[in-house]
Amino acid sequence: MKWVTFISFLFLASLAASKHLPRRYRHAGHQDTIAQATEVTPDEFRGIALVISSQALQQATYEEVSKVKNDIVELQKKCAADEKSDPECTKPLGTVFLDEFCHEQEIIAKYGFADCCAKVDPERKDCILAHKNGTPGFIPPFQKPSAEEGCKAFEADPDQTMGRYVYEIARRYPFSKTSSIFAGARKYKEVLTTCCKEADKDACFTEKEAELKKHISDTLEVMKKNCELHATAGDYLFQNESLCRLLVHYTKKAPQLTFDQLYEYTKGLTKAAAKCCHEDEAHKLPCAEKYVSFVLGEICREHEMHHINKQVCKCCGDSLTFRRECFSGLGPDPEYQPTPFAPDLFTFHPDLCTADPEVLKRKKQKQLVDLIKHKPTITDEQLAGVVVDFQGMNTQCCEDADSKTCFEREGPKLVERSRAVFGEQ
Repeated sequence: MKWVTFISFLFLASLAASKHLPRRYRHAGHQDTIAQATEVTPDEFRGIALVISSQALQQATYEEVSKVKNDIVELQKKCAADEKSDPECTKPLGTVFLDEFCHEQEIIAKYGFADCCAKVDPERKDCILAHKNGTPGFIPPFQKPSAEEGCKAFEADPDQTMGRYVYEIARRYPFSKTSSIFAGARKYKEVLTTCCKEADKDACFTEKEAELKKHISDTLEVMKKNCELHATAGDYLFQNESLCRLLVHYTKKAPQLTFDQLYEYTKGLTKAAAKCCHEDEAHKLPCAEKYVSFVLGEICREHEMHHINKQVCKCCGDSLTFRRECFSGLGPDPEYQPTPFAPDLFTFHPDLCTADPEVLKRKKQKQLVDLIKHKPTITDEQLAGVVVDFQGMNTQCCEDADSKTCFEREGPKLVERSRAVFGEQ
């Protein structure tokens, strides 16, 4: 599958330690070669090569990093044209990057990588990875150009300006995901494109900078709250609450998926907290974004095999760099035809009182998904009301000596009240 090639490139070539990946992804694309790297556009490939080179050579100049980047790009062009043109063409992508990195002997000697490059993999990879330093101040703070200087440079050479911006950000955030750096660069380019046309460029830059800081702050706040909830509730309760919330969101986005598929995908997303909330502040967000990318890759692989819907198609077909951002922005599928109401769709039995907790949880989650598929436009308030109503009925009937009769009596009443909330009566 095409998606495997660049999941491999983004994570193997950026020296992600594969032993920390989920088992199902651990060997994904490990034999993909640079000749097969055709999933992204040439511009995106150059950008990816620039990011991973900047993150590895944090103290190198832009010109030195560009030399390594250009070596990778030229090799990819040659291999894409003729896979037999160079022995490197048939090597795994991660190996190729390390080979090209270590080929620049003057640069690696200057920045202390000679000993690493003398090793063989996986020791070579681990040695180079160990040089990454995300400590604030390791690279001096980025000196922002004035609005006038920034616009002058952008208008003279947009590609060079954006290349230098990506380099400056990537080397200060060596553990950040490539797509996160690209997303930031895209926003910066939007600011330049908009503000450089304004008479008062400084005021425009100040306003846009405030918006960008708020976006970053909001993202970090969500991560912080999720980790606080995880610390308080523990894995089980956190995954249950978060999974239900994600089940609602992803059922609305892709109601064509089965319950089992939705369950597995959203469970994968909730597991990110168990792994990433234990990381230090510099690694939490990159860690979470990595795991989210894995799950979205699985959804897109399913879409390649079995078309899901047009909006998922757009997110999977557009730039891999902005896939997460695209999925986050999706609402309910506008072309989905809700499943018609059927009395047997929502039935309640005494096993709600006696089933194994895990089995019971899955039953409730499936009913939640069935409800969303029937009413994808349900609001959070409506859903909360139905859930509270269900919990009340469940408690009442499980405490009743004749729970079977209670469910038979109260279940239909709950269904009718819920339909009334939805305006179906």
